[in-house]
Amino acid sequence: PPENNCACNECPHMKRNTMEKLYLCMEHEMPEIILPEWVIEQGVKSIDRMLDISEKAGLGLKG
Repeated sequence: PPENNCACNECPHMKRNTMEKLYLCMEHEMPEIILPEWVIEQGVKSIDRMLDISEKAGLGLKG
């Protein structure tokens, strides 16, 4: 969000998520989310940049 006052843990929509719902989604792999290839590519770039920053800060994954 553009504001710094976001409190997602107080969002009524976020409160609808439960551990049980998360478990059931993962167990049954539903609902399926299909993304366009360009969205996936941009997401991968963003995650790679975040991992690079973490590694440079000494927070990289070890393994």
